[in-house]
Amino acid sequence: MDTLSSIIKSKMQTGKIGRQVQAALVVELVNQLIIELWGRKGAEQSKAVSFKGQTIKIKCENQIIAQEIGFKKRRILDAVNARFSVGAKKINIVQCPVEEGCLI
Repeated sequence: MDTLSSIIKSKMQTGKIGRQVQAALVVELVNQLIIELWGRKGAEQSKAVSFKGQTIKIKCENQIIAQEIGFKKRRILDAVNARFSVGAKKINIVQCPVEEGCLI
């Protein structure tokens, strides 16, 4: 007989809530990596907003930071996959003002 904690852990890993929590953790990690790589200024100009399937979406305020993220995308994907083993394969960069709620 399984213990209650093992049942909850199993459901968290395979259920919808587990995927949502994992996506939130991936987004948080990417935002931390942005701060590590480009500092607070980079974090003001870009922000990870979602992780769905194997794609991480990052909003960028301008083309310069979008290009910088493009240069470092392999490093970001490797860090995410090393930490969470989620099979992230792509970063989708969307250019729009970060403070505005643009549709992506």
